[in-house]
Amino acid sequence: MGSARSAFVISALLCVSNPAFSAELESPTEDSRPSGLLGHTIIRGYAAVVPVNWGNDLTDSPGWGGGFSVSYGIARAVQVSLGFAYHRFNIRGPQTWDVLRHVSTSMELYSPARDVVRPWMGIGIGYYEVEQYSFANAALDLTERRDRNSYVDLKSLGANVGAGVAVRMSERVGLEFGCRYHTTFDHPFVDALELLSVQAGLSYVVR
Repeated sequence: MGSARSAFVISALLCVSNPAFSAELESPTEDSRPSGLLGHTIIRGYAAVVPVNWGNDLTDSPGWGGGFSVSYGIARAVQVSLGFAYHRFNIRGPQTWDVLRHVSTSMELYSPARDVVRPWMGIGIGYYEVEQYSFANAALDLTERRDRNSYVDLKSLGANVGAGVAVRMSERVGLEFGCRYHTTFDHPFVDALELLSVQAGLSYVVR
């Protein structure tokens, strides 16, 4: 009789403790928590304005531009990016301006918290090319502007630093605002280019 009662008590305890044990196994752990940027591929596109630029024969006139990048999270708060950007600046009238094209790789550090607004900062290095455009007759139609002078004024390695904020709109879509300062390394014949770009755009998490 005693053994039967003991078996009943043990069985009851097992029935009570088993769901608790299962719940403990299924509870969130460090591995199951959101991984932030880690392992995520993110596509970004942005528009930009160039409020100021410095360099060889550059005026202080504003410009505009845009770009896109593909990023991959190598840690919860760190990602590496590869991007291309185009800026038209140093506009000296309707027929003369400069164009900056650059391809760069960068590393950005984001706030690890899963807040709606997260600050970020980054640093990058890449290839910069500046080309000057000058049209002989700006009144002509675009298809007729054959008489133009354009030449590459600068080809150089350069660096950029930036900072801003990211605003999460959903699990995949976000808004990003920031600015980047670009500078090229010393060139034997041309002064280094310095340019500030203020940008705003969209980001999309592929996976």
